[in-house]
Amino acid sequence: MGEYKLRIKIGQHEFEAEGTREEVEKDFEQFKQIISNAPRQHPGTSLGMDHQSGGNTEQRTAGPSAAPSAVTVQSVPGSFGKIFRVEANRPLSLSVLPRGENREREAAILLLLGYKEIRQQEEANGIQLLDGLKTSGYNLKRVDRILHAYINIEEPLVTFTGQRRGVKYRLTNRGYAKAKAVAEELIALVI
Repeated sequence: MGEYKLRIKIGQHEFEAEGTREEVEKDFEQFKQIISNAPRQHPGTSLGMDHQSGGNTEQRTAGPSAAPSAVTVQSVPGSFGKIFRVEANRPLSLSVLPRGENREREAAILLLLGYKEIRQQEEANGIQLLDGLKTSGYNLKRVDRILHAYINIEEPLVTFTGQRRGVKYRLTNRGYAKAKAVAEELIALVI
C-alpha cells in the first residue's frame, strides 16, 4: 500500500498526517473531535483539503459533516439574528435584503444599525459598509453616493465625519428610527 498524506487547515487549526490510509483517517477523526469542541461554527462553509496518495495529489472539498468550518458565528441579540449575518473577523452583512426603490440605501442604514446594536459601534467606516453590502449581494463601488440622499436633506438620517477613506458614518436619531422600522419589516417577513 502506498504512502498517504493529508494536510488541512480549518481556521486556526491545522492537521497534517502521513502514513497508511487507515492511520491517517484515524488521526483525522481524533482531530475533528478535538476541534469540534471549539465555539459553534457556521454550517455552510466548505473546507479545502489536499490529499496525496502514492504521489497523486487530489483537491477535494469537504462538506460541513466532514469537520467544523473555519467561520465562527457570533451570537446576535434579539430578533436581529434573522436578518444579519455576524461572523468573527468579517464584515457585518444582511441575510435578508430590503426591497423597493431605495433598497441599497435601506441596506446601508440597516448595516449602520447592526454595527450600533450588535457590534456596539456608534460609527462604521465606508469600507466596512461597502464590504457588508457586497457580502450581502449588492454590486456597488461606493457607499457615499448611496448615503448622499440620507445625508443631504433638511433632517438627515445619517451623518459623517472625516475625509476620503477616513470617512465614518453614523445614524442620527431619525435614521435610527428609520433603520429600526426597516429591520422590523424584514424580521416580520422571515418565518
